[in-house]
Amino acid sequence: MVKYSLLLVLLTQSVNMIAQHQTIKKHQWQHRLLLVFAPSATDPTWKAQLALLDTDSIGLKERDILVYQIFEKTGTSFDGKSLPIKMIEEIRAAYRVEEEEFVVVLIGKDGGEKWRSLELVSLEKLYNIIDVMPMRIQEIQHQKKKGRHQK
Repeated sequence: MVKYSLLLVLLTQSVNMIAQHQTIKKHQWQHRLLLVFAPSATDPTWKAQLALLDTDSIGLKERDILVYQIFEKTGTSFDGKSLPIKMIEEIRAAYRVEEEEFVVVLIGKDGGEKWRSLELVSLEKLYNIIDVMPMRIQEIQHQKKKGRHQK
């Protein structure tokens, strides 16, 4: 019985990892994802987070950040398209986020979870986390070299 329980747990984790992989695979090596989970679109913390993110679209774009909004039973991708309920459930399960929680999860370009917060995240904090990542440092160096050659 213990063997079957362990097998079930491992199988469930594998299914969650596959769902997670399929959801983020199209962005891997191209974008960083900011998954913002909230109970609803009327949640005050969510509204405050959205307002902060809306203040610096240039900084988000410069860091290749795409924002996914995930609520209890609805969600939207970075381009405003509705996410299917099955995908929302898979993402919640993969990142272990309950429906009533406010959680921000940063996914790196390699597809791995880099950081998570249970509270409102300032852009300064988010950028400080991203800007010390090895891949981001390479991007900055590449941009500097490119800038010198264009002058």
